Amino acid sequence: MARRCNPLLFTNVALVLCVAVATILLAARCAPSKTDATRPSTSDVRARTAAAAQFTSTYANSRMKAWGLHAAPAGQDCRVLLVTSQIVMDISMAESLHYGQGRYDVYPGGVQRFCREHDFISAIYQDQTNTRFVVDGMPQNEADAIALQPCR
Repeated sequence: MARRCNPLLFTNVALVLCVAVATILLAARCAPSKTDATRPSTSDVRARTAAAAQFTSTYANSRMKAWGLHAAPAGQDCRVLLVTSQIVMDISMAESLHYGQGRYDVYPGGVQRFCREHDFISAIYQDQTNTRFVVDGMPQNEADAIALQPCR
């Protein structure tokens, strides 16, 4: 005669397994994700967006008006200032804007100082041909990737 297994034993094992799986899933859902850790707060995004608008307005009402400079926060953490222009630029023009040299000193201390004062970690300059210039040592491939990432 074959032995029959106790159905209660299987029910208890199944219950324990279900509780274990549910606990693991709940813990995984409640744990902060990597994207949450890099996502800026809403107030930080608003502050950087307002700062970029201030930058755009300052340069739009300056002797550099013809350049059509526009600034916006960029990157996943919104901490990079993307400065676009409506003219073709070269690296020396981007450097002069960045450091505020000569007639490019619309904002005292240049874009570099503006970034420090408004909690941006870097600036990327992009001209009308979509050529990007980085002055402060950020690798070009990283700058290209960040410029394509909207601030969220």
